[in-house]
Amino acid sequence: MTENFSVIIPVRNNEKIVESCLKELQQSLESFGVGYQIIVVDDGSSDTTFEKVEKMSKVNVIKLKKKYGSAEALKAGINSSKYENVILVEDIRYTSFFSQLKKPLQDFSTHKTDLLNVVFETKKSCFLTELKKKVETKFLNGFNSDKYPSIKIVKKDQFDDIKLFRKLDKYLPALVYINDGKVVKKEVKVGEGAVKRFSFGSFLPEKISLLTVSKMMKFKEDNTKIYPALYLAILTIIFNVLNLTFIQNTGVTIGTSVLALYFTVLFYISEQDFMKYRDYSPVYEVDERVIRN
Repeated sequence: MTENFSVIIPVRNNEKIVESCLKELQQSLESFGVGYQIIVVDDGSSDTTFEKVEKMSKVNVIKLKKKYGSAEALKAGINSSKYENVILVEDIRYTSFFSQLKKPLQDFSTHKTDLLNVVFETKKSCFLTELKKKVETKFLNGFNSDKYPSIKIVKKDQFDDIKLFRKLDKYLPALVYINDGKVVKKEVKVGEGAVKRFSFGSFLPEKISLLTVSKMMKFKEDNTKIYPALYLAILTIIFNVLNLTFIQNTGVTIGTSVLALYFTVLFYISEQDFMKYRDYSPVYEVDERVIRN
């Protein structure tokens, strides 16, 4: 395999595992016989993560001034990469999957793909994870965000037009597709312990990102914008009129009104993100940079 790859890994407060994970990563890359560059982006750690990575040989490290989030951290790494192929590892723990990447890397080079999304799926997953996956797939014409661990291999020139902010990095395959890129998904079965379970921790930002990308795909298909907040408001009014007329349950009316208000705000923010997407530039400040190769 003659291709060269820049591996980009955002980290934050990973002092206990960062050295062992990076050593395992280096061993896998060496065994593949590829040219590589490892770039670790410290996204505002408050522990000794940066100092530990800085001492490691053949590892480049960028320290951001504060926590910006995974999208901006990945963009900082992409901007500092030297190879035309980048491997995005959104969680340092996913380096344990690199031993299974030799064949996907060969396929990426052979089939001239713009993005290869290698998804490490388990045989069993929780009900909510599967439900979210089905909903998002419907919104995004077959694409969905990462509910399982995944490693993305991408042509660097795709990021000339793709903007990453909020949680949009989780919808990168759909963004590359919108950018007329060739997207391929490869599923690899792994043990149950590797699955990412449902979490409400980033529920709002992820839903805003989902809606933003769905708007972009809709705009690409028929060059029209969609205004789901308006549709939702009309449906809510009709439902509440019917409820007060026939069922006369005040609790149901209040409940649906609160939910409608929540989703209206969600759709409004998504609409604003959609409008500013084309002119958006990721904002981050670098505190320290150690580039060795």
